[in-house]
Amino acid sequence: GIGMYPSGDRRAAATRRRRDVLPLCNRGVQRDDDGRRMPAMPMQTRLLVVDDDAAVRDLLVEYLGDQGFAVRAVGDGTAMRAAIEEELPDLVLLDLRLPGEDGLTLARRLRETIDVGIVMVTASGDLIDRVVGLEMGADDYIAKPFDPRELLARVRSVLRRLQARAPDGAAGNATGSAAGAASSAA
Repeated sequence: GIGMYPSGDRRAAATRRRRDVLPLCNRGVQRDDDGRRMPAMPMQTRLLVVDDDAAVRDLLVEYLGDQGFAVRAVGDGTAMRAAIEEELPDLVLLDLRLPGEDGLTLARRLRETIDVGIVMVTASGDLIDRVVGLEMGADDYIAKPFDPRELLARVRSVLRRLQARAPDGAAGNATGSAAGAASSAA
C-alpha cells in the first residue's frame, strides 16, 4: 500500500525495533502490529446483557464487544437462564424492569446459584431501587441514560474485584468459578 514506508520491510523492522525497546513497565500491554495499545480486557471475558429494550442490547453488544469482551444479549429472565445453561458468564448486566420476572428477583437467584458479577443497568434511578438492587446481590448499579464509558469503567471495576477475590486466581477469567465450571462441564 501507499504510505509513509514505501517498503514493507522497513516498516516491519521499525515495528520490531519499537517492540524491543518498550519500557519494562509496558511489557504486559498488548499491542497491534503498529505498536498501538489494544484493549486491556481479554477476549474470553464473557458478559451477558439482560434487557428488554433491543436498542440498549444492541448498543451494549457493539460497544462492549469493541472493547474486547465476548458479549451475549437476551431480553428476559427465561432467555437469561437458557444462556447461562449454555455458557456461564463472568458478569451479567441486568435491567431492573423486565417482562415476567423482574431484575431484582433474577439478581437474587443469580447470587444464590452462581458466582458471577452483577451490574444493574436500569431506567430506575430512585434511591430505594438502587439500595434494594445492591442488597439483593448486585455488585454495582448504573441508571439509564448512561455514558457507555462510565458503564465500561464500572464493568472493569467489578471484574477486577471478582478476580482479586477468586480463590484460584484464574487468569483470563474474572470469577474463576464461572469459567472453571463451564470448562469442566464441557
